[in-house]
Order: sequence, then C-alpha cells, then structure tokens
Amino acid sequence: MMNYNTYLELLSSNDFMDNCIRECLNKMYELSEPSITLDEIKEQNKNLSKEEMDADPTYKHHYLPSEVFSEVLEHYADVYGFSPKWGNYIELLTFDLLNGGRKSVYKKDETGECRRTYEEMPKLSEVIGNENAEKVKTMIDDIKKYYHIDANYQSFSFNVVNYSPSSNKEAVEQYWREHGKPDYTINEDKWFKETDDEENEEYNDECGHECL
Repeated sequence: MMNYNTYLELLSSNDFMDNCIRECLNKMYELSEPSITLDEIKEQNKNLSKEEMDADPTYKHHYLPSEVFSEVLEHYADVYGFSPKWGNYIELLTFDLLNGGRKSVYKKDETGECRRTYEEMPKLSEVIGNENAEKVKTMIDDIKKYYHIDANYQSFSFNVVNYSPSSNKEAVEQYWREHGKPDYTINEDKWFKETDDEENEEYNDECGHECL
C-alpha cells in the first residue's frame, strides 16, 4: 500500500493547472514590452496591498500584441493537453458513418497465428436509409455547435486571459510616459519584422545568376 504521506505529495490536477497557467503567463510577460518575469512582478508587488494592486494591476503596464497572445496561448494549451481534441474525433467518426469506414478484425492465418486485418463497413444510409442518415447528420452537427469547448481548456484560457499583458499599445505607452519615461514608444519590430523586398530581390537575383 502506498504511504499516505507520499500520496499527499503527488501533484493534484489543480496544482498542474496552476503550474501550466504560470508558465504560460511567464512566457507572455517575457515576450511583452517592457519585458518582465512573474518573479520580478512578485518582487515589485511584495510591499503593495491587495487594494493597491487591484487599483493599478501589473498587466496594464506591459504590452503584448493580440496575435502573439493567441499564438502563445494555443501553443501552451496544446503542449499541456488542454486543446479540445474531441472535434477531430467527431469529424472522423462522422465521415466514416456517412461515407463508410473500416473496422479491425482479428483472424487466424494459415499458421494459426492471430493477425489483424480490416473489413469495409457500410455507409449509414445503407443501414438505416438516406432520410434517417440525414437526420443523424443534422443531430451530430447540432451537438458539435454546442460542445465546442471543454472545461479544462476553458479554465486554462480564462485564467490566462484574466492576468495576461495588455494588448492596448497606446495605454501602455501612456502609462510609462507618465511614470518616468516621457519618450516611451513600443517598437512592433520586436514581434513583427517587415520583409525587406529589396534584400529579397537582391538575393533572388544573385541566386538566379548563380544557378544559371
């Protein structure tokens, strides 16, 4: 039997969720402008009361473009297994039902060894008729619209959204201009760098001549 004290040291699902949220938020703040970490935020706020932090939340002081926020959120949701997967499965199931699929069948070969083979399955319309098959398809489509997100993903994304850096560039710039950096301006090149067409044309021209 497992030692009870050892059991209590195991990571709970809530602990795991909290760790994932922290790591995702930490990456967002590292990528934000001005860049910072959660440890640095904690150090900055250690002498502030809850009322003071609520009145002037840290996330309003750091900017992260909404496009970058979405990329980071979805990346961490996928890495930690929070991304809803059932949609992929239901699409495959629906396709096989309506178009016919294959099922695994284990049969003995000439040596008596059991091996896996496949058998074709009929379309749903061939089993219950076209009209009833269409009704089933409509029901599945309705269910897909309703169950579009799962609880873990919702909890993860909700908590990240609530504490993530701001995507209001002007407001963040204004904050720092009023707090000791009068010329503070955020450069979007940190996240988005325009392609230099002249460099590309020069490279393509050189490559073209070299390859001739």
